[in-house]
Amino acid sequence: MAVTNRRMNRQRAKATQSVTLAEYIERAMRRARIIQDETGYTATVPFLRGCISCGRTEQEARENLKEAIEAWLLTGLRFGDPIPSVGNAVLVYTVDEEHG
Repeated sequence: MAVTNRRMNRQRAKATQSVTLAEYIERAMRRARIIQDETGYTATVPFLRGCISCGRTEQEARENLKEAIEAWLLTGLRFGDPIPSVGNAVLVYTVDEEHG
C-alpha cells in the first residue's frame, strides 16, 4: 500500500499547474542562465529557444531578459507556436477572436 501511495504522490507532484503570463515569466527567470564575458553579461532561458538578452551589468541583463521572455511568448502565441511548460506550470491565456 505504501508503494501505491508514493506513486500517487509523485503523480500529483507532476500534475500541471496553470499560471499567468507574469507568473510564467518569473518561473522562467528562475531558470535563466547568465554569463559574463568581456563585453558584459548575456542572459538566456535554455528551454525558450532563441530567447537571449544582454546588458552591461548582470541586473541590466536580467531586466532585458524579462522583456525578451515576454516578447518571445507573445510572438509565439500570435503565430500559434507551442509554448513549453516551466516545470509543471503551463501558461494560461485566452485568444481575443476580434483582434486575432
